[in-house]
Amino acid sequence: MEHAEFNKVRTSVQQQCGSKVMIQLDRGRNKIDIEQGVIKENSVVYRDLFDTKIMSALVPAPSVVVPAFRERYQRSPKEATDFYYKFSQDTDYIRRYRIAKDMKWTADTEYGTLDVTINLSKPEKDPK
Repeated sequence: MEHAEFNKVRTSVQQQCGSKVMIQLDRGRNKIDIEQGVIKENSVVYRDLFDTKIMSALVPAPSVVVPAFRERYQRSPKEATDFYYKFSQDTDYIRRYRIAKDMKWTADTEYGTLDVTINLSKPEKDPK
């Protein structure tokens, strides 16, 4: 990330999250420091809410994404869906690393093949 872009990101995140969040360049990598008390507790749900808030400062607004989707949809609904699915993964809205934990299998039934999935990627189902 170029220094000018980095400064824009830093400013945007601070506007969104306040001064208790500091983004720094650390040997060419981005580093985020969070002061104690920024998130209510150190749990999956609160970390997810926090990183979603940060991502909202980094990703294009819906006013940019929706027209890009519609433009692709005019050419091909599959292209538009693939674009949005990849965008959702790249912005961590769809959390690949969690979906990989889901259990999946098929079962043959008298009605055809049944796809079975146990969704283990939902943090709100975390039994503490």
